[in-house]
Amino acid sequence: MTKQKIFTAVAIICAAAAPEIFADDNLLRTDRYTLTQLVADSAQTDPLSTIVQTEFPAQIETVGDAVAYLLHRSGYELLRTDEIIDALKLPLPRTHRQIGPIDLRTALRTLVGPSWILQENKLVRLIWFTLAEQRQDPEPPQGITAALASDSPQAAEPSPPQVDDDRQWLLQPNETLRSNLDDWSDQVNWTLQWNSRHDYEIYHQSSYRGTFFEAVQSLLEHYEHAPVPLTASFYAGNSVLVIEPYHARSQVP
Repeated sequence: MTKQKIFTAVAIICAAAAPEIFADDNLLRTDRYTLTQLVADSAQTDPLSTIVQTEFPAQIETVGDAVAYLLHRSGYELLRTDEIIDALKLPLPRTHRQIGPIDLRTALRTLVGPSWILQENKLVRLIWFTLAEQRQDPEPPQGITAALASDSPQAAEPSPPQVDDDRQWLLQPNETLRSNLDDWSDQVNWTLQWNSRHDYEIYHQSSYRGTFFEAVQSLLEHYEHAPVPLTASFYAGNSVLVIEPYHARSQVP
């Protein structure tokens, strides 16, 4: 076979294998039976329409954490205005820990709540929330506000717990520090409030002798040189043990 015939045969084969474009219908034939439309899908032209389905990990504790988690890699950023900042600090409801399948825009509205309007600037891919004037929640009566404040751990000065019986406290392995302290709190009818993004695995069983107050303090002393040291505050008025990063407590005026 001459070189000319070889080149001709190769050209015919390449032409047959090349994708066929139908200009009028904006279609591309990728194989014998498949036609693909030459357009971007809705999620590519509008990233906030992307369908999401997720279960938030344990370290996602607030509404703001959840919003940031969903926006990660979306190309959009949240503008935290003074108006929305308190709403973002609210604890993430249990019913919102699993969300989807739902489009990202609706998911963000769901997390923040119906009293807020989602605003977006597609030019710089920025979103923010404004309060719907007709959806403002009424202020609770003064008496209820006072009652809620008295139940808050932050409303009372930290004080030693009223649980003064001397006992042995076991630290169970294959669990986390948080789950162990939650178990200890249950034993004395206290509530654990964990205000830290960090937790630590427990690999070996150990025990502590003393009161609830003494055992917790002794346990946390072992973590004073950890990457994120933890500190405990006891609120005897409503039997709440608050665990938070040491630097968070040290920054309180």
